[in-house]
Amino acid sequence: MQNAVFVVLWVVSLSMVIARPEKNTQSFDTNAPDPNEIISQLPESLDTAHSDGKIQKDDITSRRKNIVHKKRYNDANLSIELFRETLSHHVGNAESKTDRCRYMRCQPGEECLVEDERAKCVCKRHCKARHHPICGTDGEYYENHCEMHRQACLSVRDIYDARHKDCFYKASECSGWELKQYQEMMMQFYRNVMTSAKLRHNEGKDGKVQTKLNRSKRSTKKERTAERKTHRRGGLDIIPGEAGDPETNKIVPPTTEELDVSPSPKSRLQNDVSTSPSDTPPDQIPSAKQVVIKDSYEFLNVIQSKINLSNEYEEIMTKDSAGDMVKYIFALMDLDSNGNVGSDEIWEITSLQHLDNVLPGPCSLFHILKYGDTNLDRTLDISETFELFNISVYRLQNQKRYVHRPATYGNPMQLECGIEGESSPVWYRYGRKVQEKNGAKVLGRTLYISDVTSKNAGNYTCSTKKKESITQTINLQIMVAPKVEIHPRTQHPSLQSSATVKCHAEGLPRPRITWKRNGESLDLKSGRYILMANNTELHFNSVEEQDSAAYSCTAENAAGVGEDVGAIYVQTDDVHESESEASSAYFVFHEHGISIMDPHSCQLVRSIQNTERVPGLLSQDKLCDLVDDETRQCMWSDSIEVGYRFIYVAQPTEDRIIVVDKQLQRVVEVITTDLMPVELYYVKSTDQVFVVCWADSLRTGSLIQVIHRAAVTGTHFAEHVKPVAISGHRTYDRAIHSLYIPPETPLNPNSEYGYILHKNEAAIHRLNLATLTYSNPIDLSPYGCIPLRLNYLPIGGLLYITCESEEDDNTIHEIAIDIETDVEVIFKKNTGVAQEFFSYDYSFAIKLRPGHDMITLHNISNGGEMHEFMMIRTNFQVADTYFARKKYNPESMVAYMVAKNQGDIMYVDLEKKKVEIINGMTTPAPEHAWPWRERSRKMTPSGWFGWFLATAGRTGMEILGMNSNQVLCRMDQFVRVTAVSWSGGEF
Repeated sequence: MQNAVFVVLWVVSLSMVIARPEKNTQSFDTNAPDPNEIISQLPESLDTAHSDGKIQKDDITSRRKNIVHKKRYNDANLSIELFRETLSHHVGNAESKTDRCRYMRCQPGEECLVEDERAKCVCKRHCKARHHPICGTDGEYYENHCEMHRQACLSVRDIYDARHKDCFYKASECSGWELKQYQEMMMQFYRNVMTSAKLRHNEGKDGKVQTKLNRSKRSTKKERTAERKTHRRGGLDIIPGEAGDPETNKIVPPTTEELDVSPSPKSRLQNDVSTSPSDTPPDQIPSAKQVVIKDSYEFLNVIQSKINLSNEYEEIMTKDSAGDMVKYIFALMDLDSNGNVGSDEIWEITSLQHLDNVLPGPCSLFHILKYGDTNLDRTLDISETFELFNISVYRLQNQKRYVHRPATYGNPMQLECGIEGESSPVWYRYGRKVQEKNGAKVLGRTLYISDVTSKNAGNYTCSTKKKESITQTINLQIMVAPKVEIHPRTQHPSLQSSATVKCHAEGLPRPRITWKRNGESLDLKSGRYILMANNTELHFNSVEEQDSAAYSCTAENAAGVGEDVGAIYVQTDDVHESESEASSAYFVFHEHGISIMDPHSCQLVRSIQNTERVPGLLSQDKLCDLVDDETRQCMWSDSIEVGYRFIYVAQPTEDRIIVVDKQLQRVVEVITTDLMPVELYYVKSTDQVFVVCWADSLRTGSLIQVIHRAAVTGTHFAEHVKPVAISGHRTYDRAIHSLYIPPETPLNPNSEYGYILHKNEAAIHRLNLATLTYSNPIDLSPYGCIPLRLNYLPIGGLLYITCESEEDDNTIHEIAIDIETDVEVIFKKNTGVAQEFFSYDYSFAIKLRPGHDMITLHNISNGGEMHEFMMIRTNFQVADTYFARKKYNPESMVAYMVAKNQGDIMYVDLEKKKVEIINGMTTPAPEHAWPWRERSRKMTPSGWFGWFLATAGRTGMEILGMNSNQVLCRMDQFVRVTAVSWSGGEF
């Protein structure tokens, strides 16, 4: 077959010679075949086979070169002669010996060998030096496929490509200290690469590049055009993208010198280093600063894309720059951004960056995977990387980002920050650092509060010092131990009559009530006792003599236990009467004097006429002053209950305060004040009554007076409180527009400050009620509004301010200020909230928005968070509100809102979100008839045990039964009722 092929080629060539024109021997037929082409098409089998069985290509190669270097087709005779010489040589050698391996088919890793004139397949003795490493299915590392197949042949087993790079660390051994040195060089290398890439990224943000083109003095136009299109930036060649968009820039290959960031040429690590670190002492290992960055334009493009994208690991915070660098390195290696780095990604990074040259062996990135993969999942995650590089990180579990912590009122409390890795976090409250005062102190990771109060409720946030993005919020919820009161404390029922002992308990969370008789549990199975109203009432249908005993009411919750005791003395001679109703009554102040009203029977208990004599000076020896020669008319502005015995009531037209003894039911003292005493405030914790005297109806000279030891029997005097001093000057000309003192409740047992408002002044002045001195005012000028009304929420210590804009009187803003730090917590513009009302236990709030014909109701959590849960669209103009718990379901609460322009009361069931209108009430008095208060109509509840609600109108007063929402009593004989107080003995 071989001889036939040569003969055919020879015939074809000879025909070419015969067909050549004889004239013009220098001419050439362009259709004639090229001898070089013919030679290149010769099969490999035409290679000379020598006697040793080896195929030699040297002869044919030399002759091929001789032909190629001749002048093509210039001398056709010479070319054909050379061709014939070469052809005859091959044919002669081929005929000398037959290639016996011609038809042998060997498997990968094998080669054909002729022995004893017989061809056979044997394992390859060696493979070509080609670097294309792979991992075999036997887990071993191979330089290329040939080496893998050769090993499969030698070991007589099947070995295939494992399709991963997990074994690449087996290419060399890497000890612990060598790995540490490799990590240092790796950190420095990537730090330099990132610096170059960031410089490029930052300089490209504005689309402008300031460069200096290094070109020769004499350059061609083509070179200058190319230089204008290519800018040099930070040692990298940048081709600007469209419209100067830096994000589309591409990095072109720079030279090695341009990317060399080593400190000096002497310390560079050369590419041809042949000494293995395993044979080199540690002190001769190149330091991290000796790393040379090689050609890495493809890898820098990867870095550029990573910089342009948001960092996937931004939420993981480390303590120093080394940790940040490790985080960046992991983000660069995580090419698919799946949170894990596998061997394939490491191989791709190594290939792109030529890390085998930049960071020489014996260690490699594959050893990073080997020693870092602690969970043996054949990948490296960010946590394993941090652990390998000994990087400390801040950790915070998602379920701990917002936690609730209970704290008992009056007890110490410790709040520990849950951010792992931070020994000294920064504590914040309402966006400001926690101030170490009022018992608060920070020690290490813990915030200590020595005496927890309701003001401490709310959110506390701890964060790391390095960055505030990692935060934990602890919602501190206040628990209050129960406070219990029994009513009445003593009873003297007749034999076989009924009797009821009532118990009221307040606490957070809502306490559970139990009863005892003489310190022992009640025998409810005997049928002699009945517990009603959710265990708040102990009822006897028919008392016996043996029922005379001490009955205690015990309330318990998570914060503690409270108890109160009442006594029953059963009388057989009917001498004593029950005291349960005798001390419960309404004191009504109207035009004709004072009336004491029993709401249970709707009977008038006692009347103090306006002509009765009262203690005091001769000119004030009657209860009310004359309006003409014969008629006396009483004018009242405000009344308050002082202690358990007295009621203070102001007479603005007579410049005095009348003191009524509730037990004696008569006037016992007259206290002279400044002109027009209008507003009265009682502070139980300091036993003081504060009086705001208007001086005139325009309040041009209003001042504050104080009565000390108000609940103590004896003679009292009204003393002046010095006016507010501004810039060191006493401002007698600055009239007090109003005074607000937060009511004292179980959640606010001690009111520390009173808050003074001046007309048209964007400030709130604080008066210390104990020392009668002023503290720094609350400046509202940054908000541009004048305060109108105040309301205090003790849970969290927030002062809610309703203020009108200095520029527009119709624009109402809402502000909430932390009274401890004066930090703004809430600032809502143009809310339309004209007034706020809080329930007694501060679990609910009502906000009036008359400008929007809207009333909103809100829940208040134990942490002070307020959430709207109900909205009522109505033009109902609310004058006053009252919250009450249902008698037979204390867990539920209802709200009453009385109208100021119509004879209706709105009833809202807060649990069922049900609204009813109670009609049939008297119309309210006109505003000019009630000049002393903004509320033209007021509601006065009877306390915990009466379940009555009194409200006065134009023609009299009604008493509403809250159990039935029906009018129980109507007193038309009371004219111009302007003040009502309840006397029931409750706290």
